[in-house]
Amino acid sequence: MQVEELCGFVFVNLDSQASSLKTQSGNLEDEIRRYCPEIDRLTLSHRLTYELKANWKNVADNFLECYHCSPAHPAFVDLVDIKNYRTVTHGIYSSHIAPSGRTDNTAYRIPEGTASDFAAWWLWPNVTFNTFPGPPT
Repeated sequence: MQVEELCGFVFVNLDSQASSLKTQSGNLEDEIRRYCPEIDRLTLSHRLTYELKANWKNVADNFLECYHCSPAHPAFVDLVDIKNYRTVTHGIYSSHIAPSGRTDNTAYRIPEGTASDFAAWWLWPNVTFNTFPGPPT
């Protein structure tokens, strides 16, 4: 078994012969720290658990595209510059980056000087990290 830390999160791999997470994930930690430099100071604020009556592959596919964002998530589309939303695949993870949109969005108020890009990552097979424009509160 292998145990590794990535951005303060602990990952366990039951395959002792597998390449390390650090090797497989390449620049993931650097990307996360670029878009969320305060990650080491974050604390748990809320846990949401629910069961989906769906195949996990459909759920992953939904996360990996944003074609549905405009009709399904209008507040998110208002928060970010959706026309410049980009998804890039890097081996076992993908990056989802969009510049922040208007500060007068309908999702929530972004204090002046704190707006940043939206960034999310999908780490195969079942981990996501998301950071939104605004302060880390």
